Formats: sequence, structure tokens, C-alpha cells
Amino acid sequence: MLDAYRTGDGVSWDELGDHAREGQSDANRPWFEHQLADALTSVEDLHERLARPGVRVLDLGCGGGWSSIALSRAYPGAAIHGVDIDAPSVSMAAENARAAGVADQVRFRLREYAGAAGFGEFEVLPIADFSFFRFYRLS
Repeated sequence: MLDAYRTGDGVSWDELGDHAREGQSDANRPWFEHQLADALTSVEDLHERLARPGVRVLDLGCGGGWSSIALSRAYPGAAIHGVDIDAPSVSMAAENARAAGVADQVRFRLREYAGAAGFGEFEVLPIADFSFFRFYRLS
């Protein structure tokens, strides 16, 4: 950890292990399930855009998938695409979507990325919640 702080390279989820990955997902889940949809309605024009039939939403850094699952429940006409760089997180997200009964609306995939670049088919829409930023893209 000391080297990660000194170099700024960070520590990967693989190095941290499953308990850290699952703990982060479990910690985020209540907010996503109970607050995300309400928070998004407070962003000007966002609710109307998300409610459009056939809207596609890209959730970058989807982790365990709870934000994508919450979006699919709040906007059942939307197609949600969750992307993450961590393979075990993508697998966990897919399993969570199956268990939540939204696997037909939410898709998860592993993809290397450096931020929001490389997803030109989506319109960039940064959303802030509490102390971190998530990027959702709509098309």
C-alpha cells in the first residue's frame, strides 16, 4: 500500500481480493437501490431523457452492477450497458442482474478503458453522487 501511495499507481481489485470487491459492491448497493432514481430526477431534464423509449445507458465502472440494476428498475424501457475493467466484478454484476430479474434489460461486459473515451455512440452525461462520480452515457 505504501508503494501505491508513493507512486500513485493504486492497487488493483485483483490485489485487494474478492472480499474488498464484494465489500465495495455491498456498501454501494443501498444507495443505488434506494436513492439513485430519486437523485436522477433532480437533474434538469434527465428524467425525461431516461424515460424515452429505447434509450441506451452506459454505466462506466459498473462494479457489482447495482447502479445498472437500479436504473433498469427505474426506467424499464431503457437498455442498460454496464462496463468494467475487472472481470470478477463483471461476473458478479451479471449474476446480480439475473438474481434481480433484469438480465434481459441489463448487459455487462469487460472492457479496458481510460475514462469515457471510446464510447462515441453515447452522449456524455456525468452524474455526481456523494463523494464519487459515475459517468452515464445516453443514446
